[in-house]
Amino acid sequence: MARNLCHRQRPGAEALAEISEVAALEALRANAKAVELLTARRWYVMKSAREAGATWAQIGEALGITKQAAHDFYSRKTEEQEKYLSDLHDTAAARAVLDE
Repeated sequence: MARNLCHRQRPGAEALAEISEVAALEALRANAKAVELLTARRWYVMKSAREAGATWAQIGEALGITKQAAHDFYSRKTEEQEKYLSDLHDTAAARAVLDE
């Protein structure tokens, strides 16, 4: 009886146990790619939040980091864009949201 209860609490436990190592590695690769894509988009969303009036403290809180870490991330990504994408990057608009 306890075994059935355990399976009811963990739906799909048997199916998860049968996932091959290769499938698990593929899932991890997909997860890493999703994180990479979302992190790449983070700069644009931070810029939009600042333009909408959010403080660095609010942005940091939303990301689960300090306001200084949020500011540093944004600043570092802005510098990278200026260096590598200068012809596609609006430096003035990007830097306008840096100051609080």
